[in-house]
Amino acid sequence: MHWAYSEINTKGYNHRREPKIDPAFLLISKGSLLGPQNPHLTKNGNRLEITWENNSTEGKAQPTDETFVVCYAPEEQKFVWLETKFRRISGFAMMELNLDQASYHWHVYLAFSQFNSKIGKCFLSD
Repeated sequence: MHWAYSEINTKGYNHRREPKIDPAFLLISKGSLLGPQNPHLTKNGNRLEITWENNSTEGKAQPTDETFVVCYAPEEQKFVWLETKFRRISGFAMMELNLDQASYHWHVYLAFSQFNSKIGKCFLSD
């Protein structure tokens, strides 16, 4: 969390602009875990569908790594944190939006987390 805050604070915050945070520099996490490979977002009606290539055999990535997805609409000052978790190996995540949310211009962020029970730590991707 502190790494993500540092990134937005040094690159993406401008008090003279509205909104003050540039969504292009917003990170929901930062870490050493391998991120999604070739992610692609599709809007299908009220549904956001994210696909990526399965890279669970590379680096320290595991097939069981869990996704976390955040959607941010700066103009409306709204965000949605997807509570449903998807596995890295599936290459797919989906989110249903309500009618109001479906009309927003979303910035969508996807990252992975991996819990290591041997050391009791969670590793994150960018």
